[in-house]
Amino acid sequence: ADRLVVSNPEWISESFHRQNESNYVKSSMAKIIFKPLIGLRNLLVAEGAEHERMRRMLNPAFHHSNVRSTIPLIVDRTRRRTVSI
Repeated sequence: ADRLVVSNPEWISESFHRQNESNYVKSSMAKIIFKPLIGLRNLLVAEGAEHERMRRMLNPAFHHSNVRSTIPLIVDRTRRRTVSI
């Protein structure tokens, strides 16, 4: 299967912009792979209005103040894990 890796920040921003969502359709292969693992009603495989609704529901969890509060926990767990390797 053909793959495209995008590393240019402007192109990444463009691909994630909501106005361009119709340009980026998830492959049937992704749905086949994810369905047994997470089901079809999931943000990773949802498209269109359903994806938008799910994304809006998750947005507050990723607000900078909420993410900032998890940094000490992430750092602690990362240190613990790297010590055990």
